[in-house]
Amino acid sequence: MSPELRVAVAVLLAPLLAAAPARAQQVEVSAGAVAVTNSEVDSIRQARGLGIAAGARLDRGRFRFEVRGLTASLSADFSVQRDYAVHQLGAMASYAWGPGLRAVAGIERRFVSPDFAAQDVGLVRLGILSETRLSSLALIEARADYFPIARFTGGGGAGFSLGLGIGARVGSATGRLHGVIEYSYERIDRQVNDAPSPIKFSVARVGLGARL
Repeated sequence: MSPELRVAVAVLLAPLLAAAPARAQQVEVSAGAVAVTNSEVDSIRQARGLGIAAGARLDRGRFRFEVRGLTASLSADFSVQRDYAVHQLGAMASYAWGPGLRAVAGIERRFVSPDFAAQDVGLVRLGILSETRLSSLALIEARADYFPIARFTGGGGAGFSLGLGIGARVGSATGRLHGVIEYSYERIDRQVNDAPSPIKFSVARVGLGARL
């Protein structure tokens, strides 16, 4: 892990680690495997591969704070594009403003290695999260995001860009352990010199979570 990535992880995790001993809150940690697809410009320039992910979540009253990270090794489909690794870090805060509904704001940073094998991306997300409890053991989540700010290592700007996500949690009777399955998709309508160069990024995740 690069020094910059270690610093970013420490900054994102610090609020959760500092708050963990408090009693009037709930902390969850999770880890699992991911399947990642990243494409740029068109569907031909696509890379996909497998990796690992981890996250932590703090619920306190109506507020929720969450940090996530993943790393994956991608194999490029495009004949002249080399294989590369992608690392992503994200932090989100949400507020429960209605039954099963949350307003979400967050930041996300995506790095690739080696440099310039694909675009590094930084973005701000604003969205809505819907939570539907099917039973005492199962919960479904769905999220829609708008990206008002997006930046890239190769320059250019972004027009209308959005993200979608859906996931399910199935837990034990005690609520301490649960399985997680999620899928998220991002489309960033990047433009370089008025030429469309969209970025599409998707992650399928399966793993386990535990309430501390």
